[in-house]
Amino acid sequence: MYREYEDLFGNKYTVNSTPQPVSRKKSKLPSHYRLRINSLYLTEVTKGLRKTGTFDMPTIEPNVNIPTVVETTPFDRIRAKDANLDSLVTFYAHDNRFASGLSHPWDYTERLTLFSGVIAPDLSQYINMDYAARLYNNYANKVLTAYWQGQNVNIYPNVTWSLPDSYEYSVAGLPQRSVIAINSMGIRSSNFSLSIWLDGYNYMLNALDPICILRYGPKIPGENESISIYINNTQLNALRNGRKAKGVLEDESSREYQTVFHVADNIIVVEAKKKSAMVKLPEESHTPNRIYVAVNKPPKNNSSTSDPYAGKLKSIAVYGNDCKKLYEIHVDHTHDGLPIHYHPWYDGKPIKAGSGKHSPSVAHELTAEMKELLNQIYNKVPHV
Repeated sequence: MYREYEDLFGNKYTVNSTPQPVSRKKSKLPSHYRLRINSLYLTEVTKGLRKTGTFDMPTIEPNVNIPTVVETTPFDRIRAKDANLDSLVTFYAHDNRFASGLSHPWDYTERLTLFSGVIAPDLSQYINMDYAARLYNNYANKVLTAYWQGQNVNIYPNVTWSLPDSYEYSVAGLPQRSVIAINSMGIRSSNFSLSIWLDGYNYMLNALDPICILRYGPKIPGENESISIYINNTQLNALRNGRKAKGVLEDESSREYQTVFHVADNIIVVEAKKKSAMVKLPEESHTPNRIYVAVNKPPKNNSSTSDPYAGKLKSIAVYGNDCKKLYEIHVDHTHDGLPIHYHPWYDGKPIKAGSGKHSPSVAHELTAEMKELLNQIYNKVPHV
């Protein structure tokens, strides 16, 4: 199905919004296929679970064991040889990072019991998602929580919400007077996000009256710090030290680039870890509304070079509230006669000028807003 798409700057395109067929024999399926396939397995997991309330949510028992550890391990790292068993397993990452847990939770039960604790799954509640999609994700979170709790995993209920219409179902099925977990990553990106986060937070306090809150992410003004334990944000620490081009967090040895410095809170300058490597900016960002700035590799052994862009500004990537790339600004080459230009992105891919596989990406002159951003970065980053 083709539909009209208009980017932030009024440019209109015809894009294919229908997922393309992908063979199941491939080792990796796109995230939207994984989650669609995985939803079929939830009926198996829900057998024997008690349900409650208007939304027929699984019933979660209270967990009153206050943890003594603050270190965390992302779910997709639990089978790593160097995984820290004295830590809390978290699901605070893109949904496709734990899609395998959705489809075959029994395959992970034994491994999860070895850790100090597990913070329950956290499928997305983006405000731009349909109500039905948000409700389903919340239901899936609680199905997995109840299932693993019934398998003697030391799991802590995770409370997640978005718009006011989610407050009621966000607490449905969850226990009162329990240790719970809450994430605040990306909340401080706008006043609106802060407002609905605090509204949902206060709704949760009144409904659940938790004895302790395991807090992941930055402190939010107005929250109850006296009952909160702030756990270490493994993803953020890794992000500050660099991450792979696809936006997938890896261990230190396999990250392809590293952070050089911050131009501003949300603007990060990165360079290739290996000086001989090229920097390709991530397709997605872990943090909403992030801006990455890539610097070209410097001359080899500090020798003279004919490349005027060596060691200087290469490109800028801007990400939206859903962590997907909105556009890239390129400054080190000419495209369609434009020495400095931007390429719009849609649904994780650059928009192309034609429908063919090898069609070139669409390029445009910078808008006034982009020029302002570029000047801000020029003041901090070497450039031609």
